[in-house]
Amino acid sequence: MKVANDVISWIINSGFLALLIYIVVAFGKPWVDSKIKHAKTAQEKEAWTLLEQVAMTAVNARVGKPMTGQEKFINASTAVQGYLAEKGIDIDMKQVEAAVQSAYEKSPLTPTVINKEEK
Repeated sequence: MKVANDVISWIINSGFLALLIYIVVAFGKPWVDSKIKHAKTAQEKEAWTLLEQVAMTAVNARVGKPMTGQEKFINASTAVQGYLAEKGIDIDMKQVEAAVQSAYEKSPLTPTVINKEEK
């Protein structure tokens, strides 16, 4: 038991414990920071995927409604942002509007107008 006490006392008094803590922090901090950054990136990617899906659903839900295109756009954008805010995801309205516009352009349910002058 005396030997164990002597070893522990030497570790504390010699500064070896401080060196060990420094090494753990020096090598551990970048590793933890990279894990945090990866988690944030993955979370943002999932938020954008959800935004695209909700925007597509909102656009497709308004296809047959008796409203003007601008009314549908505003209504869909507001609904998408409201849904995301309800889920705790804060995305700027301009980005929501861009996602709704993109969903409108990608949707197979929305009509495509071909300009006859371009032919």
